[in-house]
Amino acid sequence: MDAALDTYVTNDRIVELIHAAIPPIQDRIVGDALVEVTDPAFLRRAAAVGVDPPVDAPAALGSWVRKVLGALDELLAGQLPEVPGGYWWVDDQGLGSTRRRNS
Repeated sequence: MDAALDTYVTNDRIVELIHAAIPPIQDRIVGDALVEVTDPAFLRRAAAVGVDPPVDAPAALGSWVRKVLGALDELLAGQLPEVPGGYWWVDDQGLGSTRRRNS
């Protein structure tokens, strides 16, 4: 997901389009099959995140991708509670905040 999401989601119609697109995408992801990234522009953005050493993860488990899509849907619906001084992430345990994270 592009870190500049709010640059693109500029009105309610776009939010509605994204909400409508999420369930069909989630339904097409089979079990824990790998979901591979093939979009060159996305790969360039991911490489530019600034992680040291660079992360090379052109695929993710389907279960994780479904959780990320669910979190995106909640974010667009305004359902994620505010985390002062922290942030949200999605991992194999689901949606979490830095406030509950041990490391």
